[in-house]
This record gives sequence, structure tokens and C-alpha cells, in this order.
Amino acid sequence: MTDGAMIQPDDDGRKAWLEMIATKSGSDVGHVKDVLARNGISARQTKAVPQRLMITSIQFSGLKGNSSVPFDFRWDALGPGVWAVLSEHNLRGKTTVLNVIRWAMTGKRSVRDDMDPWFQNVSVGFTLDGRDFRVVLTDAQKDAGQLERITDGKALVVRKFWDTESFEAVMSDFFMGELGLQPILNHSERGGKSLETPHGWNWLFTSMLIEPNPAATFGSQAIAGMPIRMMQMFMGLPWANTTNDIKAAQGRHATKVSQANMLSAGIRNRTQQRIDELKKKRDELSKTPVKDSTATRRKLAASSDTFSKADGRLRMLLNNAKLIEDDVAAARIAYDESRRSLLELKDSVAAGYIFRTLKPVCCPSCDETFTSQRERERQEAHVCLVCGTAELEPEDSSEALERSELAVKDAAAELSRQEKRAAAAEDQVKRTTADREAAAKDCEALEKELAKVDASEDPRVALLLIAAQLGELEALATAATEDASDEVKIIDAAEDITKSIYKAEQDRILRLVSDLTADYAQKFGMVSLESVNLNGAGQMRLVKLGKDTSFRHQTDGEKARLKVAATLAMLKISEKEGVGRHPGLLLIDSPKSNEMIDKDYAMLIEGLMGLTDELKTVQVIFTGIAQPVVLRLIPEDHRLHAKGEDYLW
Repeated sequence: MTDGAMIQPDDDGRKAWLEMIATKSGSDVGHVKDVLARNGISARQTKAVPQRLMITSIQFSGLKGNSSVPFDFRWDALGPGVWAVLSEHNLRGKTTVLNVIRWAMTGKRSVRDDMDPWFQNVSVGFTLDGRDFRVVLTDAQKDAGQLERITDGKALVVRKFWDTESFEAVMSDFFMGELGLQPILNHSERGGKSLETPHGWNWLFTSMLIEPNPAATFGSQAIAGMPIRMMQMFMGLPWANTTNDIKAAQGRHATKVSQANMLSAGIRNRTQQRIDELKKKRDELSKTPVKDSTATRRKLAASSDTFSKADGRLRMLLNNAKLIEDDVAAARIAYDESRRSLLELKDSVAAGYIFRTLKPVCCPSCDETFTSQRERERQEAHVCLVCGTAELEPEDSSEALERSELAVKDAAAELSRQEKRAAAAEDQVKRTTADREAAAKDCEALEKELAKVDASEDPRVALLLIAAQLGELEALATAATEDASDEVKIIDAAEDITKSIYKAEQDRILRLVSDLTADYAQKFGMVSLESVNLNGAGQMRLVKLGKDTSFRHQTDGEKARLKVAATLAMLKISEKEGVGRHPGLLLIDSPKSNEMIDKDYAMLIEGLMGLTDELKTVQVIFTGIAQPVVLRLIPEDHRLHAKGEDYLW
């Protein structure tokens, strides 16, 4: 087996890969295997089979701004081919449609901050490799909802999510697993420390976005070789993930070497001096007695419990005292009412007696004088001398008076009883209030006592800090003296061997993609473009009018067309070769906004439409102003058009 030979994707291939690395690094296979495993490097040879992602429906609703105007946007029955979101003017909601798609596909909120509170419900349907799915946000403000699989018209829940973090995790797990992707680790050094940043699904999704002013040939970042690593992954070449592992390991070792170099001569001596100082302080602190605050904390817990119980009892007593006050008021009302009734009865008895003793001598109406004969006759007949009405036997009022007096006595007794209850309740409230206040004072005093014990004076805390500092300094000193050249040599050998294995295949695929990119870009209006060369470093070199140039030296409009062309070329080669991980969805935002002239814009649209027959499983959704060329080329059932002054939603 020699460098450059294509290794087959099986166990024998992994064995051959290890043997080639061992030979190149001058080590044995067992040691190579251990070093690679320790650095997270494994042989990943499987080719990726293309799976196509296609948006089938978009729906979102809510209330617009402060006006609370309801909106309900729906766009259904989408499929492969070119689809256009158009309006007569800018700021009509076109980009929001693409942002909602990105939001649903990644779980990361992508709409403008000022519009974010408007959304209440979001639903985006899609197919992946012919299977129907739907992302449903039942509460868009909380990012709560579920990912559904649609089978025979029924929605089966794949995963639920309840906030932004869980939403992103669900969509990342789903697409990374379905498309056979893995996070790309970007290694960097900050403040002398090694830092690894994993770029997962949210970042990989940017391969499907074409901005008006692209910064990179693939994805959204043109730093640290990220575009080529994204391209390698989406091209689906075997060993691309292994290369990713190797790059991360090399970054870690580069930081380690950098740290070692920093500890040269004087720095190393000062580090050792600091280590000695810390060890001396550690020995001194280990002899310092520890102030035990356990007893105080137990007392505080007991006082807190006493306060809590007294507070609860006080609330109960205050409530009971209020009820007793109501009983006292009712008893006082009953007592006053019985006394008033007794007085009224006594007044009535006295008035009756007085009126019966009166002896009238004449009629109060006509002044006729009553004779003694008439008076005797009336008395014998027992009728009134004045009106002749039969006289009633005077009522015996003594029994009624006795009952009324007894009622007054009973009411007075009840009032006295209730007043005694109220006094007792008030006394209980006072005593319980005093108990609670005493417990509160105890708690306050104990808390102050604990506060006096400064944590920084506790030798255990200081010892833990010293141990952490010693660990870091000793590790740094070890890194300065440790010979890591053996591991670095093996990892570098792994990079060389792995590159040699897939380089020929990568160069062949890149040549096909480069040629097709040039062809597509010319169809998109870049008539001065003669050739494109995508190299293994992720750079796009161009020849225009016989002169060498590059992607970054083009105008924004040219960059957008080159990025569209390169992505579609990669998809075309992917279909032809039967290998790749790019899902075949392309979202192009306002290509005309980057000062692209009308003629070039028309050629871009014509070029996209012309590729429909070639790329039957690819879906392109773009936004733009409804110019005549767009209306002429895009079928009406593939357009979403806000006419005149209308908004899309």
C-alpha cells in the first residue's frame, strides 16, 4: 500500500490507514492507534448518499405591532424548481418569508427584533428524501411546539420542544443525523488558552443561504478554512470527517506548543518561583485551625424554626381575634336591644295606668257636661264614659316585665363572656408577638455572628484556591518540558496520509465542480468569466478577460452569482456521482439589491429557470422586486406576489 492509493471503506481500509501512518511516522500500529484515539481521530470512510430537503408549505400568524392588526400568511403546495417571493416595492415582508423558513429549519430565531413579538403561530412543512415532515410552533414567543412526521395524512410527533434551546437541539439532532453530518470544530487560541468552537447545524444551514453580499464561497464565514471544510463535508467525500478530527487535534497541539514556548527561560523560572510560593503558603495554611461555625448554624436553624412557628401561630391568633371581635360586637348589639325593649315596656305600662285613672267631666268634642247619673250608668255597664267602647281588663304587665328583665340579664352575661374571650385572645396575640420578635432578634444576632466569619479567612477555601492555581501552573510547566513531538509527528503523518488517500478524488470532484461553476456563472451573466478553479484550500480563483483574480475581489452581485453557481454545480455533480450531503435547498435573498444591473438580473433568472430540467430534485426560493423578466419566466403558480402597495402579509 502506497501513499495516494484509494483505501476501500471497510475494516481492512482502516487497518491499512493505520499501517500507513505508522510507517510514515516511524512508530508501531498500536501506539499510533492509542495516540489517534486520545486525540479523537478515527477513520471515517463512508460516502454520503444525497438526501433532498424541500419546503412544501409555510404558515405564520399573529398581530402586527402596536396596531394589533391580525395577519395570517399561508403558502402551500410548494415543490421542486424555482419559486419567487415578489413585491412591487421594498420592505413588503419578502425576506421575512425566508427568515421564517430558517427559523423553523434550525430552531434559531431569524426574524427582525422589532417584528419578533408579532408572531404567535408558525408552521413549515417539508419533505426529506420523500418523507413528509412539519415543524409546528404552537407558541412562537416561547419557541414551544413539535416536529411531526406526516404519514397517511396523520401527524405523528417525532420530538417536542418547549424553549429556544430545546428547539435548536431538536432540529440539530434531526438534520445532523438524517444528513450524516457532524459539527466542524474550529480551533483557536485566546489568552494563551486552547479554545474549540463546534459549528453545528445552525452554521451548516448557511450553505443553503445566498445573501446579497456574500463573504464566502460556501457558508457565511470566510475564516480559518471554514468554507473548504464545509464544502468537503457537503460534497460527501470519504475521510472528510476524519480530516475535521485531525484539524482539531492539530489546533490543540499548536496551542500546547505555543504555551510551552511562552515558558522560556525567565518565564519558566518565575513560574517555578510562584509554584514554590504557593506550596509554602499551602503548608502554612494546613496548620491553621479551622473555625467551625456548625453550632452557630444549628442555633440559627432552631431560631428560624421558632420564628416560623411563632409567625404561623400569630397569623392564626390574629384571625381568631377578628372573629371574637365580631362576636363581641354582636353581643353588645343584643344587650343594647334588650335594654331598649325593657324601657319601652315600662313606659307603656305607666302610660296605661295614667290614662285609666282619668275622670273626664265633659265631651272633648262638643263640651257637653257629663252628669253623675251618666257616670254611674257607664261604670255599671263597664264602657268608656266618652265613646261608649267596652272597657278591657287591664293586662298584668308584671310577667312581661319579668321576661324582659331576664333577657337583659342574659344579654349582659353573654356580652361579659365575649369581652373576656376578646381579652384572652388579645393577651395571646401579645405573648405570641413577643415570642416571634424574640426569635427574630435571635436570628439577626446569629446571622451577624456568622457574617463575622470571613470566608477568605477559612483555610479550607484558601487551600482549594491554591490547589487549583498549582494544578494550572504545574500543567503549564509540564507542557513546557514535555516532549509532545511524538504525538505531533503521528498526527501530522495522519494528515498527510489521509490527504493522499482522498486528494485525487477531491481534485477530480473539485475540477468537475469548478468547470460547471464557470458554465453556470456565464449563464448568469458573467460573460467575461473564462474559468473557475476551486482548490483544496477553499479558495476560488478566477480568470476574467485573461487576468487572474479571485472571489473576494468581485462585486457583491458577482459574488452572489458565483456562490449560486458553485452551490448548484456541487448539487449537480452530487447527483451525477451519487454522493453528497447537501440537501438541495437554496434560499436567495434579494439578488437585485446588490447593484446588479437589469440585464445581469435577467440572465440570473433565465439561468436558474434553465437549470430546472438538469436539477429536478433541487428547490430554489428567491425574493425580489417583481420585474417583467421575473413575471415572464416564473410561472404564476410558482410566484407569491404582493401587487401595488400591498404587503405579502
